[in-house]
Amino acid sequence: MITSEPPPPRTAATVNLYTREYYELAKSRLKPGGIVAQWIPLHSQGEREVDMHFRTFSEVFPHTLAWLSVANEILIIGSNDPFVLDFAKLKERMEEPVVKRLLDDIEIPSPVSFLSNLWFLDDRVRELGRGEPVISDNHPYIEFYLDLGGVIDLSDQEKYVFSRSSFEDIAKAVSNLSYEDRKEFEKHYEAMGLYQRGVMYGNREQLLKAADLVEDDDLFRYHLQAGRGQIGRLQEIASREPRSVEPLFILGQVYYQSGQYENSVAILQQVLEREPDHGSANLYMGYALMELGRREEAKAFLKRAGEKSPSNMRAVVQEIAFIDLLNEYEKNPGDKGLTLSVAQFYNLKKEYDKALEYSLKILERNPLSVPALQSVVFSYRNLGDVKEVLIYGQRFESLDPDEIHLQFVLGEMYAKTLRCEQAIPHLKHVLEKDDTYPNAQALLEKCQKRVGETVASQGTPINSPPRT
Repeated sequence: MITSEPPPPRTAATVNLYTREYYELAKSRLKPGGIVAQWIPLHSQGEREVDMHFRTFSEVFPHTLAWLSVANEILIIGSNDPFVLDFAKLKERMEEPVVKRLLDDIEIPSPVSFLSNLWFLDDRVRELGRGEPVISDNHPYIEFYLDLGGVIDLSDQEKYVFSRSSFEDIAKAVSNLSYEDRKEFEKHYEAMGLYQRGVMYGNREQLLKAADLVEDDDLFRYHLQAGRGQIGRLQEIASREPRSVEPLFILGQVYYQSGQYENSVAILQQVLEREPDHGSANLYMGYALMELGRREEAKAFLKRAGEKSPSNMRAVVQEIAFIDLLNEYEKNPGDKGLTLSVAQFYNLKKEYDKALEYSLKILERNPLSVPALQSVVFSYRNLGDVKEVLIYGQRFESLDPDEIHLQFVLGEMYAKTLRCEQAIPHLKHVLEKDDTYPNAQALLEKCQKRVGETVASQGTPINSPPRT
């Protein structure tokens, strides 16, 4: 095995560790079954550069796989021979003491958690690199990155998260996978998708859902700043410094972040017994009580948080208004206007799963409600749930085909899952209505280039950069 983790590609004098010639040299040293592993950071280069890496690597290695084990970093591996993903052998190897200890240290405690990091099969690696030039010693394109745009932003990052190979395709590539192991693998596959989107969007809901899906959840809790080790250290500090309220407050905050609301209330109560005017403790007590459905109690703590800490006033006013809205809704649960208002308020608070509970209720009664469909599409779009965006977006489109924002969302979802033939008509529709619509032209050009490469595969690619 040859591993390569040089400095990021934009670092001076490192480009030759990312070229075709370098990979060919590494490939020539492989024994049968050997692999080359290359680190590709998403955080310090642009989208085109990343796709050039995929193109160059897959040009050299006949068999590739790519792994997304942490946010913003891809590990791509290549071999002269087909990869053998034998679940039984993997399970056996991971039970070896040294291997187990090393993988436990990086939060990979089981074969299914290991496989859940596999993001792109070979066909997807090649699709991502399509249309881009090969990086070579004579043509080190990525060295001249000033012409290639800025580093990857959220929109670009979504493409790599959304275009993941399907669970069915990955499961087919794994041999000796029993029915029970397949079901457990599917849960971890889903959890890792939630984790990547939760980190990408900074969405606590998605990280909590990921943690709830699987038992080995410390990776997800770590990103909530609520890993078991973190909580243990805070408990130790709080017991070592009994006169200080700050360690206790942070512990209460951490329990809130990790969805342990009863524990959060108990700890914050201790803080407020010592410092009743602690503004942030009152605020988080209000939040935790809201999650437990104790809204009137929450209101009292929220008001105190606003009085004692004016910087909290905006959040306090919003939460109190929401409590009043929820109280009205409970009096009239069949009122469509109130139901939609609750959904929209949750969307405003970026609690999209909770918003869906209410907007979907409206669609159960009236499947053609345009305001409810707008709310549902908005929620799923902000959760990065491509499948549901397309399902409800197409229903919405049948009712209002000229809604420009919907047309962009549909085009965007198709483009970011590499389905450009379907994206192009939607993006053209948007630009016909508004040729200044943000990102529409850029997405259209990327898709036209990708489709052009496909159409002209027997000749010169349309709108494609020069090749080596």
